[in-house]
Amino acid sequence: MAHIEISQTPKNEPFIRCVGKVKTDDEFLEFKEKIRPTIQALKNTNGDKTIFIFLIDSYPISLPMIGYLLKLKENDGLDLKLYTNSIKLFGFFQTLELNEKIEISIKNL
Repeated sequence: MAHIEISQTPKNEPFIRCVGKVKTDDEFLEFKEKIRPTIQALKNTNGDKTIFIFLIDSYPISLPMIGYLLKLKENDGLDLKLYTNSIKLFGFFQTLELNEKIEISIKNL
């Protein structure tokens, strides 16, 4: 199971750090439940709706996780900024052309 930390950037923007893989449906539901209060607060704000998500050692990523990230972007109107240390995960997003919907960058985290 992945380790999930939630904090804020110096500009008080939500910051989620997920270390490890979210492979099973139960792990995905646990991830979703842990970040739910942060997502709700961001959706209810009138200001900037940017959320930073660091996916560290998270390849492969589950399909429910991809669907959830797309939902946050497309349906909930959140501005997702994904960062990963995995060239494979970065390439996966490019192959599926998800990088056109969700901003993803590769960084040495």
